[in-house]
Amino acid sequence: MNRYRVKVSDKASRKLRLIYDHIANELQMPPYAQAQVDCPEEAIMKLDILPERCKIMTA
Repeated sequence: MNRYRVKVSDKASRKLRLIYDHIANELQMPPYAQAQVDCPEEAIMKLDILPERCKIMTA
């Protein structure tokens, strides 16, 4: 099985950080904030094995 390198754009990383900051600071729920960021990060990193499961996005 082929493995691929997954790149996360700076824009995507910033957006995930903004989501975390909003939930952790504005809503004062840091554990929930981490869970909300971990879920998409884990899904993104799984694309190294089966990249066809998502459309390739360009900036």
